[in-house]
Amino acid sequence: MSTGETGWAWDYVSPAPGASAAWTKKSDAEYTIDDPSYPENGRTVTEHHDCKKA
Repeated sequence: MSTGETGWAWDYVSPAPGASAAWTKKSDAEYTIDDPSYPENGRTVTEHHDCKKA
């Protein structure tokens, strides 16, 4: 993640082809990222990340 003149920028590489993620702005300094979900070792894994701008 990096910041620029227009806001935050991310490079995201999905572990599963064709997967997408939901980005939710909580405030000017905080986002949450939910999904993708994918199988791993016989279980479904769903990613969840909280991002805070320093």
